[in-house]
Amino acid sequence: MNIDQRDEEIWRLRTEGATFSQIAKRFDISSNRVRQICLRRKDKVDNFDKWPLLKRELPVRIQNVLIKAFESEEIFSHPVDCDGFRFQAFWKRT
Repeated sequence: MNIDQRDEEIWRLRTEGATFSQIAKRFDISSNRVRQICLRRKDKVDNFDKWPLLKRELPVRIQNVLIKAFESEEIFSHPVDCDGFRFQAFWKRT
């Protein structure tokens, strides 16, 4: 089971009424980590339609790299406005 599958299972168990502690014991993680996973998933469910396309489509790790490289989350809303030099570092032209 990969992390995405685990997180989906955690979300399913939580929506079915399992406590953070019960879920944490099942997956051998802290109940605080279960809470974080559930909050992130709830945010995604509640706000998915409001997010820019890149934020919806890109994995979280890639999003974090882009935020760090461009020093702003504006990259998700206005990808064409980014600095050309930095932009070329992430996209290869063929």
